[in-house]
Parts: sequence; structure tokens; C-alpha cells
Amino acid sequence: IEAQSAWGRVNRRQACGLCAVGGLRDAGVSALKLVGRGGPTKMKVAVLKAVKDALLIKDAGELREFGKRRYVELFGQPCSPQVCYYPELF
Repeated sequence: IEAQSAWGRVNRRQACGLCAVGGLRDAGVSALKLVGRGGPTKMKVAVLKAVKDALLIKDAGELREFGKRRYVELFGQPCSPQVCYYPELF
């Protein structure tokens, strides 16, 4: 019941997978789809910059911390498993 009620407290349009970017890169993924194509250009540019910065981080733990910090900077609230594309990393 708690997991279901948690959905009402998050904005699913702010979904994120930033913490997984390094693992995806290391697995050979060479292209990503970024959500938010209907959002403001300023936000899309900020998200692209966050992904670019994340690709420079090699350590998985450091990347998770970076992702959590950047999520707050981008969206003004802490990340949550409900909006994470890779909740197993959460």
C-alpha cells in the first residue's frame, strides 16, 4: 500500500536514469533517448549537459552520488525509486 501511495507524491515526468549512464556506456550502449521532448528547451539542454557530465565519471558510487545531486539541481527535489528507470541501482 505504501508503494502505491508513493506514486501520488512524485512527478513521473521527471523520470531519470542518470545513475546508470556509466554502466550503459560500459555495456556498449552508444545512444540514449532522453525524455521530455515537449518540455522547455532550457531543461532539455540542462539534461543533456548532465548526461555529458555523467559520462566522464568512471566510478559507479561516485556516479550515483552525482546523479542524486544533479537530480535535485534539475528538478528541485530528491530522486525517488518511483521515477528511476533503474531502481535496482537506487
